[in-house]
Amino acid sequence: MSTDELREQLRILSSDYEAVAAFRPITSETLNRGEALHREIVLLERKIRQIEGLQYLSPIDGWKLKWTKSDTKVHLHSTQLRSCLICPCYLSHPSNSLIARIEFRTTLRSAMVFIDYDELEKHPLYHCGLEGLGAYHVVNSQWKKNTKIEHQIDCSRCFHYLFCFNSCLAEVLAGSFQTEIVEGDLSEVLRSVLCEGFLGK
Repeated sequence: MSTDELREQLRILSSDYEAVAAFRPITSETLNRGEALHREIVLLERKIRQIEGLQYLSPIDGWKLKWTKSDTKVHLHSTQLRSCLICPCYLSHPSNSLIARIEFRTTLRSAMVFIDYDELEKHPLYHCGLEGLGAYHVVNSQWKKNTKIEHQIDCSRCFHYLFCFNSCLAEVLAGSFQTEIVEGDLSEVLRSVLCEGFLGK
């Protein structure tokens, strides 16, 4: 199937999605239909951009952590070549709240963009395969390309990571990361990271 045919299919799906979103009253059936259409649209957007060699989002393989739309206490701390993302999370049920400490090595750049979940459409990566809350790789990253050109840095061993939360997007350009799940108070985890000099063990 050509990209023109895929784009026409995307246009039809988008039109169907808008019709479902505008339907009143809202029912569980329309909600389910809307979610299914959104999923199809995301996959199709991703496929088109992949074929055209443009940047697109790909969910991180094996990622099991989840966060709800109410999790807004997200912190991103960075020092030279190191970053740490700290956020509330859960594995099986939202009631079993945990703290994720995601540590990045060889960090070249990091950024936190505060944006309401309902306004994600305004973000430039929204139509690049962003399904919703979760963790992604940005493939063919424009940010990575710009960093290489602007700063004359070798980015070949780095990846563009994006984490989508309810109230923000955290982006990190780094070589690798490891995740530690801890129980306890968020402020205690933050304090421990600060005291260690952001991973300076």
